[in-house]
Amino acid sequence: FGLRFDLTVPAARLYVQKQKELAKPVKWFYVDKLWRYENPQKGRLREFYQMGIELFGSDKSEADAEVIALAIDFLLKLGLKKDQFIIKINNRKLLEGLVMGIGVKNLGEVIRIIDKKSKLNEKEFDGALKGLNLTADQLRNINLMLSAKDQNELKDLGFFNEEAAQGLAELNAVIGALCLFRKDRYVQFDLATARGLEYYTG
Repeated sequence: FGLRFDLTVPAARLYVQKQKELAKPVKWFYVDKLWRYENPQKGRLREFYQMGIELFGSDKSEADAEVIALAIDFLLKLGLKKDQFIIKINNRKLLEGLVMGIGVKNLGEVIRIIDKKSKLNEKEFDGALKGLNLTADQLRNINLMLSAKDQNELKDLGFFNEEAAQGLAELNAVIGALCLFRKDRYVQFDLATARGLEYYTG
């Protein structure tokens, strides 16, 4: 017997197999029982349900916004109020561009630590980065980048480069599309949201 651990990968494989005969964009959803191989803990049981939605075959910002708007509508239909949840968004090109602009070589490891920032105190966060042999300047620039209050502050950073500019433009396009859905008030830009970004294009 095999216990399924994920539905995202099988959905992607099915799309790749059938993409030539499917009208684009392809919009799928799934929900089923799955299992994870790790020690059970509060909120993370070995057996669980996964619900997912996929939108394949479009590189438009409206496609990303549609998926985010659907997630927001789902939470609202469950009865949550505006002040009870927030959707944090980021862009892979923006984050990678900034980190590479700082001159970091071990990009993936640095981004994994950035993703854990909310779970670490300042000393632990800096210690984790120092463990990757970052220079004092690189460490200071990462903290400067993560403390930026808005996009203009990011643009003013000396290491803001072309890839970061492209990522910021993509992110702004998604937020602009969310305005059309009247969902932008549920969304917050957070540069430290990095989990899984290595799997995605934007």
